[in-house]
Amino acid sequence: MKQSAVCGIIVNDQILLLNRVGKIKGWCLPGGKSDDDEFPIDTAIRETYEETSILISNPVFVGCDTSADDRYCVNIFFKKMDKKLNVITNITEHSEYKWVKIDDINQLVLAGNTGNFINLILDMI
Repeated sequence: MKQSAVCGIIVNDQILLLNRVGKIKGWCLPGGKSDDDEFPIDTAIRETYEETSILISNPVFVGCDTSADDRYCVNIFFKKMDKKLNVITNITEHSEYKWVKIDDINQLVLAGNTGNFINLILDMI
């Protein structure tokens, strides 16, 4: 199974979500496919930076789940931050971003298994 990683960025009671464009639509965590021989933590750091312009270090590993199409093992991480940083999204992948109160996540249409990933993160914090 191919590897990928996502990372939930959490500030107080909010989590950063990105609105996907393309075949799979909906709100998701920053993340993506691992490069050959890339460790999952490095994928989480790289993809978070590529998709948000936020450079994180030492994200906390939560566990693994599968992608909605069962093609990827998704390694799930999170990073708590003291303040919201400036976000610059890649418009070819995401149309917008939003800091969402954790209690309001269920009001959004989430992409793939994002809901499962977020629940695993919330169980850890």
